[in-house]
Amino acid sequence: MMSDTINGNGLSLEYSVRAILEDLSNGSGRVMKEGASIYLEKAGISDQWIIVERYSDVNSRPTLKKFKTEDIKEAIFFFMG
Repeated sequence: MMSDTINGNGLSLEYSVRAILEDLSNGSGRVMKEGASIYLEKAGISDQWIIVERYSDVNSRPTLKKFKTEDIKEAIFFFMG
């Protein structure tokens, strides 16, 4: 499945686990597609969370899920799903 995906700078991004992981780690730190976004959130000096927001439709509240940084691949699969 292909999806229009952009990073936090508004640039198109390949819709793959590798590209999303690379942009989160070394790029803008935020990736968006229709109905979902994933980004890094600093929770303190050394703590970070990966946040995934998913929307079922325009009028709904997002489903928000937090992941520990060591669970980044699980977070990306949730974002892509």
